[in-house]
Amino acid sequence: MIHDSPQSQGTGGTGSSRARIAVVVASIAFLFLGLWGGWLIYSGAIRLSLERRLDQRGVKTSGWVTHGEPSGDNRTFYLYFRFRTGEGTVHGVSQVAARENRGRPVDLTYDPADPHVCRAVQSIGRARASANVVTGSLIIGVGSFILISSLAVLRRQRPASPST
Repeated sequence: MIHDSPQSQGTGGTGSSRARIAVVVASIAFLFLGLWGGWLIYSGAIRLSLERRLDQRGVKTSGWVTHGEPSGDNRTFYLYFRFRTGEGTVHGVSQVAARENRGRPVDLTYDPADPHVCRAVQSIGRARASANVVTGSLIIGVGSFILISSLAVLRRQRPASPST
């Protein structure tokens, strides 16, 4: 007895299998991009809420640079500083665009309810947080496009149902 192959039966065979594999790969990519984009949005939103908190109830003061180090992108720096409040000395860090020398004074803003929430005046934290939110949204959009496109390809690969 001779069996017809799936290709000869018009069910799509290999093309349909490839489309299913493409959907699985696209789903995994969507999951990865969704998690990555979601993390960027979340971390950016947390930082933006701290920035707003400092805008609303922050107290301006001066401190001293303790040291600085390049960030991972080598275009910005982490500025470490210390300052005094009524409760003692507080240490903080801000991402800035230019290197500062140790021992130099630095203007900063801190939350009197929680002095560890602070930023140097020249901080680029708000810009970085906003960029994270935008980038995360774009990454999720790309992942969605990939998934929707692959589902459309799978739908085109399916044979028309036989009419009775």
